[in-house]
Amino acid sequence: MGCFQNKKLIFFIFAFTVVLSHQRTFAQVFDLPASGQSGLSGFSNATAFVFGSAEGVNIEVSLWGYVSKPGLYKIPHTTDLVSLISLAGGPRENARLDDVRIIRLVNNSENNKMEERIIRVNLEEFIEKGDRSVIPILKPGDVVVMTGSAYTVFVNFMSVVRDVALVLNTVLLVYQLSKNK
Repeated sequence: MGCFQNKKLIFFIFAFTVVLSHQRTFAQVFDLPASGQSGLSGFSNATAFVFGSAEGVNIEVSLWGYVSKPGLYKIPHTTDLVSLISLAGGPRENARLDDVRIIRLVNNSENNKMEERIIRVNLEEFIEKGDRSVIPILKPGDVVVMTGSAYTVFVNFMSVVRDVALVLNTVLLVYQLSKNK
């Protein structure tokens, strides 16, 4: 019975430590000054990024797909889509800029339930005209998805077809060799 209570105590201490560690800011974890900290130079392998000061209101958004550094970002609440993509190192070569998607939870006023809404943004239009009004401000919990071009999808599909053909060819060869014995 004493061993079971020791395990409960160890679990409680572990859980308490985890909770405390998540309450620390990026600046505290890396021993950096809290004010004026902007960016993460030197932390290219990180999958969660914090931008802005620890004093401002930050939100969490996810960035997936064809960008240099996809991941979870904690950014100021006034950050727009272009700024987020820029913080992530910009789009990769085969990114499809004419169909960037933002998946956002919104409250449906008719039934008072949260629903996902997909907002499509054409960054090529922004690049051509420079009209910032087409660039939305991000909201807490947004998931930004930058898909690949049709060429990239085709290349990925063909690599799967190639791999399947290679496996089938190997199975057929083994079958033929076993049949000839």
